[in-house]
Amino acid sequence: SSDEFNLATSEQMLANLDGSWDLQLLADKKGDGVSYYNTTDTTQIISVQHMTCQASCVTNGLFGNIEQQASLRYDASDRIVTPVNAKSTQNALASLWNFGNGFATSVQNAQQIMSVDSVLLITRRTQRETERDYFTVWRRRDENGDV
Repeated sequence: SSDEFNLATSEQMLANLDGSWDLQLLADKKGDGVSYYNTTDTTQIISVQHMTCQASCVTNGLFGNIEQQASLRYDASDRIVTPVNAKSTQNALASLWNFGNGFATSVQNAQQIMSVDSVLLITRRTQRETERDYFTVWRRRDENGDV
């Protein structure tokens, strides 16, 4: 029936992660706090073959850009992708602005893969007791870099 949702296998979800993704929105668990990223400031490129991720955030000129490279660890049973040995480059102002721009929530923390297909990636930040639960929606870039 059309009201059933078939969750992809863990292996298929991992394979679908491969590619370049642009952040579209960030929402808290209740949906009260939703931030839209229509100008596509935050991008991540995931290589499943090498289990790596490169992420970047273009900020206002004063802040400079924020970039991160990390190896990835994948927990197949819980479908959680965790950045490991992350190396970031940013200036001091960018690091202050980073707390509110979604970059930290969207790529610098472990993410549970809720759904991923050829167009959309939906993740949930795995939370610690003191943090809010956030969801992110990403849109795949095509081979030409267009969303």
